[in-house]
Amino acid sequence: TLSSSSAASDVYKRQTKRAQRPTLYDVLAQNVLSFYGDKALYSYSRKYIKPNEAPIFEIDNTFLVYNFTNISSKNKYATSALQLFQKLEKLHQNNTKAYIPVVLARLEFAKWHSGDIAPPTYLKALEQFANRFDGNPQKALIQYEIASFCNTISIEFMKDTYPNYKEYRKRAHTLVQQTIAEYPNSEGALKCEILKKNIEKKTITVKMESYSVPNKPSLASVHFKNIDTLFLKAYRIPKTFLKGISSHKHDSIIANYIKDKKPVLQKNYAHKIPQDFYNYTIEISVPKLSKGDYLITLSDKNINDKDSKVLTYTTINKTNLTVFTTNLNTETMYTVVHRETGTPIRNAKITVFDDKKIIDQRLFTNHMGNATIRKRDGKRKITEYVSFENDTLYTKNTYLGKVAHTKEADSTWNARPFVFMDRSIYRPGQTIYFKGVLLQKKNGKSSVVPNVYCTVTIESPDN
Repeated sequence: TLSSSSAASDVYKRQTKRAQRPTLYDVLAQNVLSFYGDKALYSYSRKYIKPNEAPIFEIDNTFLVYNFTNISSKNKYATSALQLFQKLEKLHQNNTKAYIPVVLARLEFAKWHSGDIAPPTYLKALEQFANRFDGNPQKALIQYEIASFCNTISIEFMKDTYPNYKEYRKRAHTLVQQTIAEYPNSEGALKCEILKKNIEKKTITVKMESYSVPNKPSLASVHFKNIDTLFLKAYRIPKTFLKGISSHKHDSIIANYIKDKKPVLQKNYAHKIPQDFYNYTIEISVPKLSKGDYLITLSDKNINDKDSKVLTYTTINKTNLTVFTTNLNTETMYTVVHRETGTPIRNAKITVFDDKKIIDQRLFTNHMGNATIRKRDGKRKITEYVSFENDTLYTKNTYLGKVAHTKEADSTWNARPFVFMDRSIYRPGQTIYFKGVLLQKKNGKSSVVPNVYCTVTIESPDN
């Protein structure tokens, strides 16, 4: 069902506000209808009025002459509203501008109060109503409602009621185009223009691993709509790109940055996905990039093309380094290993500092890839650089601070696994390669846990 109390009330009010009010009676009637609509929706004794019980979806005299007192026990507020709709429709039968909005409001009211049978019956009633006004510009309002409803039901949630639900979005698009062409200066055509833009709207989002091995291709998951070719570009950026800049300013900063910069990589991706106004997700392979930080952009056209308006972006770091931390009682231990092989890296330089330079320290890892730093009182936000042989890993917005502990906690044994996967995006059925290390901590000291078998479970974040 499409129905919900709050949604139904909002939609109903939108319909009644649109109605023409040529008389004081209309103004008062619309206020009463709004009252009845809310009461009927929120009534504890609410019952649906089925189309086989009363002609609530009829658009001829059958509705106008029906005696709703026969079913008032079903929902007294709904039947009172329908009786008022009868009076309004009789009043405006010879005034098309007022009559059409009143009937549309009544049909939508009936939709919300007739239960699961409503969607197909409602659509059929709208189509029959539209056929009565061929050649009349006011027909555009009815066709807009048909197109809007078709677009609303063209979602997967409606597949049980409409197995071919995807066809309804195409139908909505065709109908708005037809309406705009037939009645270009009508109110309905203006509404159709807005709906058409919404259906045709282009979107792109991209997801990539923030850190990946250099000089090897990487995968990107791209979610998009209404785009037949994706244009990817990669730009080198400094480590501190966008640092300290509010997120709402990122778009303009990036647009200015790439305007005069030459990309280090360009690639186009054409696909065979149908242009049916739905969202799709594909996986693309991004060619290899050397060590460093990059801004990855995706657009619907070449960024230098003035017509290009859809742009998404992400930043990545191509590095052989990876680091994980172990919190000890008074120290934090860093462990630096090779991202691909897991081999500990000796003499890696770790620079740790905060914005006020209260903390400003440089460490070097030992043969186990470990280095420790003394914790400070309080929780301090820090930035970390890990560098080794022209390779740098940059992290920000991490914290360094003491945590409360007891002698009992000091003597408690606990272990923590660190798992490294070969990628973050996989195709269905693709083999996953991973490696891991299990670290233990007891009496304030950390070490590798040897000769222990572990069970590893890997799940999709979508589950």
